[in-house]
Amino acid sequence: MEKVLYVVGNVDYRKGFMRESRASLVITDDRLIVAFLTMELAKEMKRQAGGGIGGFLKGVTKAYGHWNEYYEMEPDEILGESEENFEIPLREVREVKIKGGDSESGKREELEVKAKKNHKFYAGDGTIRVRELKKVLEGLGIKVKAPRFSLF
Repeated sequence: MEKVLYVVGNVDYRKGFMRESRASLVITDDRLIVAFLTMELAKEMKRQAGGGIGGFLKGVTKAYGHWNEYYEMEPDEILGESEENFEIPLREVREVKIKGGDSESGKREELEVKAKKNHKFYAGDGTIRVRELKKVLEGLGIKVKAPRFSLF
């Protein structure tokens, strides 16, 4: 039975020239799932959180940490959460490249999945846990290029 092994949450997925969307990269033992935080999903979280300032803050917190819920969900449920979500079969992944960021210069971390089509993700410094991610991907037989030294 397929299960979620690791989630890289709160990353920006490059959709095209100068276009990005907030997403999570869900890694299972069979595929990678790109799950977007859509406006509809954010509105539903806001509705569930309630009204007023407290509800607004609760909704923002829930949206920011929504990716944690993917550990409890079935992969097909994650894929079906939004029409925009898509999968990349592991057999198509040739390599994953991870580049470190630098908060002082404003350079974001970068994660690139090289498959039939290349997919780029960007995150704030320290968002991508390089050691953990590398261990999971290499355990699945995926070649990973990452910085030699990482605090995370």
